[in-house]
Amino acid sequence: MPAADPGYQVQNPNFASPSKGPNRRNNNGGGGGGGGGGYVQQNGYPPLSDNFWASPPPSQQNGGWATRTGPGRNNNNFNRNGGFQGFDDATDLLLQDLEMHGYGLANDRWVPEDELLEVPEDTSPKYVNGKRVLVNRDIEVPRVRVQDSIKADLGVMSADDARALAKETAVDMVLINESGDPPVVRLVNFGKYKFELERAAKQKQKSSKGTETKEVRLRPVTEAHDYEVKVASARKFLSKGSKVKLTMQFSGRELRFKDQGKEMMLKLIEDLSSVAKMDAPLSLRPATFSVTLSPLK
Repeated sequence: MPAADPGYQVQNPNFASPSKGPNRRNNNGGGGGGGGGGYVQQNGYPPLSDNFWASPPPSQQNGGWATRTGPGRNNNNFNRNGGFQGFDDATDLLLQDLEMHGYGLANDRWVPEDELLEVPEDTSPKYVNGKRVLVNRDIEVPRVRVQDSIKADLGVMSADDARALAKETAVDMVLINESGDPPVVRLVNFGKYKFELERAAKQKQKSSKGTETKEVRLRPVTEAHDYEVKVASARKFLSKGSKVKLTMQFSGRELRFKDQGKEMMLKLIEDLSSVAKMDAPLSLRPATFSVTLSPLK
């Protein structure tokens, strides 16, 4: 008389789990000669559904266990949006069980979803415009005043609570004012925070360069062609946001042409009046006439 069904013991090398490899043997199906113990997973996977064995187990007709990397691999069977498609019934049930119990694929093996989604925290030092900025666990103070990403005050709380809030909202805790009482932190994406500060610094630098003063020099005997070149140069500087200092030098016998020089300076100011204005009246020193023009806003 044959012995009672010992349960299902996997010994077929083609019946490989997604992580245990082709030679997996599972002795959880019950003792030899005992009653049917069923099939229970003990290698880190959750128990299977009661109806898992409602259909025949995978066999060699399907090329073995059809995982993404197994001998029956079929790339058309895996759809990241729709799950697994096209496997035999038993395989479909197992894959559904794994997904139902919170497992997902990572590097061609099944892992719990919390491990799948966990991203290691970047603990490298952070810098903005060449200065060190303390972020997340680098902030070693007991209590902080918290701001959100739009600088709204969220109140005072422990640094641990603020750090947990930042993690919950998928942002970073960035130290804004270390000298505050308590220190002030902002809950914001550090990459975005860094980008905005560096962009502001570049705009400030560009603005400061715009106030640079350029000089255009003339002589009382400057000819008409050279005069037009001077006007064009002054217009170019003014168009870039720079101030322009117009200077006329007199030397030796040129001192006899002061009236001619003054007339030329006034004409130049008039020719540039559409793009510039005088910061102060024309300065008439004994050997130098000068005036500074600022670009019109």
